Amino acid sequence: MRGSVAAVVAALLSAFFWMAALGDVGLVQVQNLQRDFFNFRQYFLSWAELLAPFQPFDQRAANPPFPHAPGWAGWLALVAGCGVALWRWRDANRQSAAVRFWGWSGAGLALAFLLLTLRVSAPLWENLPGLDLLQFPSRFLSLASLGIALAGAAAVAGISPVWQGRVSLLATLGILAATALFLFPRHPFLRFATISPAQTVEAERVNNLWGMTSGNEFLPRWASLTNATGQGERVAASGALVWETPHRAAISGEADANGSLVLPIHYFPAWQVRAGAKPLLTHPTDDGLLAVDGVPGNEQLSLLWAGTDWQRRGEKTSLAGLFLWLLLAGMADGGRRTVDSGRRTADSGQRTADSGQQTADSGQQTADSGHLSAFFALLLCLLVGRQAIVWSGVGWWQPASPPGRVISAENPLSVALGVPGDSQMLLLGWEPLFRGEIRPGDSLGVRLYWQPVAPLSTALHSFVHLYSPDRKQSWAIAQNQNPGRIPTTSWLPALYYVDELTLAVPPDQPPGNFALAVGLVTEGGGRLAVEGGSDGLVEIGRVEIAPLRAGRSPLDPTVSAEAALGDAIRLHGYDLLAAPGGPILRTYWEVTQPSPAERYIFVHLFNQAGERLAQWDGLPLDGIVPTSVWQTDHLYIDRRTLWLPENLRPGNYTIQIGLYDPANGIRLAFTPSPQTAEQFTADALVIPFVVPE
Repeated sequence: MRGSVAAVVAALLSAFFWMAALGDVGLVQVQNLQRDFFNFRQYFLSWAELLAPFQPFDQRAANPPFPHAPGWAGWLALVAGCGVALWRWRDANRQSAAVRFWGWSGAGLALAFLLLTLRVSAPLWENLPGLDLLQFPSRFLSLASLGIALAGAAAVAGISPVWQGRVSLLATLGILAATALFLFPRHPFLRFATISPAQTVEAERVNNLWGMTSGNEFLPRWASLTNATGQGERVAASGALVWETPHRAAISGEADANGSLVLPIHYFPAWQVRAGAKPLLTHPTDDGLLAVDGVPGNEQLSLLWAGTDWQRRGEKTSLAGLFLWLLLAGMADGGRRTVDSGRRTADSGQRTADSGQQTADSGQQTADSGHLSAFFALLLCLLVGRQAIVWSGVGWWQPASPPGRVISAENPLSVALGVPGDSQMLLLGWEPLFRGEIRPGDSLGVRLYWQPVAPLSTALHSFVHLYSPDRKQSWAIAQNQNPGRIPTTSWLPALYYVDELTLAVPPDQPPGNFALAVGLVTEGGGRLAVEGGSDGLVEIGRVEIAPLRAGRSPLDPTVSAEAALGDAIRLHGYDLLAAPGGPILRTYWEVTQPSPAERYIFVHLFNQAGERLAQWDGLPLDGIVPTSVWQTDHLYIDRRTLWLPENLRPGNYTIQIGLYDPANGIRLAFTPSPQTAEQFTADALVIPFVVPE
């Protein structure tokens, strides 16, 4: 009951913050925290990460990857709490009931939050309102640690009182040992000179930021990011502001003939413009500036922060919470005085009995003071030992890679990138952040290790391609504007930088073996040359894209066209997508039985007179996976661009699609389902196609 009352009072006292934050969330572009870099889908953890032991930080890494795991001490506390709760399962006394309650409650709380860090919780993240605004599932690890602490405390409370002190001491030492590697950082700090307002504005413009928030989540919803960062055309402000306080400014400037004035500040409902004491009508301009209507010609105008409705409600709620807190404190103090007066009478008789007990307690206090002294002596030894390790610069807590190498890199490299004869950057290694099969629609991550040869004056962006070297074709691309989340112009040559990129495999990606190619590009789009390479690409490894399993595709055809082609292949449907270079046709083929025969796909364009105007025949899936090796119970999506003839007139046309044997040119016959029979001829799927005027 006390905890519930305290929670209610705390919620009321803090309402001035959370009520406005939640109530006014629709006034800003908070949706920016749900996409691109901040999309939660690319940050789920795996059981391998949660169970992994902590690794010491490399002292030459400027931004070493921070572990996302409870650590062995956390897992031990969780298991111990569950074990003691099971051991006390049949005990009926009150202490055993408490141990069971806290042991199981702590374990349940910890496991619930740990599950929220895993991909299995994706449906919750997608459907629970507001959860995706947390952005990074690993943030729930801090809440899981609360459950782990409860389970560990239950484990200590459930053993014999004789051993509780020793076990508590061992647990404390275990926690220190498990986290000791985080106590010895020796990274050089990046020192910045005094930053001027002009430099801040320039940093926002270069990094496409507003208000120095990386997601631009506080940009008012009426404003344009392009204009806010000075990269677009803005409506010229006809008024000027002279700030008196952060919440009040005097306005100078003349209104136009209609009595309107535009101020150089973003429109927000909390801003109020007054002529004397009279508030004036305000509204946003097309690019989000604050416009004022009905401006009188002879009165001083002022701008002040009047707050939003939710802000005012929150302030009133917090004031009510303050009164409630004072009332409860007074009631508790009055009740305590009544109890104390009765207790004094009883205590006078107890003093005589206590005098004998004091003699015995004095001996116990001497022993307790000895334990306390031992504890502080141990703590002092630990602090002195830590400083000794830091000063010595040695030990497994402080590993340091030699120059030009990364000792932790799974695949070490030494590739120079830059101007020929004047390399700017070294790629020291890489490692995959994915395990198991990768299928179309999945994401795969890579970790790269970069080291600048000298300080960089030009900002560089890193990228990774899913690449076919023989075709010189990129199937998917991912890019980091600031590799390692640190602008390259701030990189120090003495350190290396850890850069993680996540590549989304297209859902209609052909299966097969592809290269992973990485590199660096300037803001102007020019790739840094690769020593001994071409096209500014470094091929770091290969990845096998497995075919989609039938019934588990991330894509479904927009038009259903069910039909069988013999006993081996089945067509499910198609997509016809508009695109600048010509429509894109996707057809969905499932293999029902293995077939050693090779098949080609034909795509023909006909006019209403039945004349063939164009054709796009060839191997399905760009010839990467011949039909003779298609796997049973798998789905294959053929994607091709239909380059239309230049002289094609507006009107109605048809596209015919099917498979044929390249050895003799004979087409395979379709056996459509009764629901889609009208879409087929004997050997072709017929798709209506309209060329608009």
